[in-house]
Amino acid sequence: MSESLKNFLAHEFHSIKSVADFGEVGQATVRKAIEEGQLRVKRITPRLFRVRTVDALDWLGVALPSPTKDQQ
Repeated sequence: MSESLKNFLAHEFHSIKSVADFGEVGQATVRKAIEEGQLRVKRITPRLFRVRTVDALDWLGVALPSPTKDQQ
């Protein structure tokens, strides 16, 4: 598992910038996905969103790593 994926998985929610940086896409791309309903968000205020890690990974097409025997 890459270090960037470990860091991303360490948090339950992410900002639009964090999702964009991790996915190597622009923030406008993430915002457009939110507006089009492709990416679910939790709205904190009318202008503040947070994206769940699992939703971001699903939208980016990144599979969750399988748990190892040590993690079970």
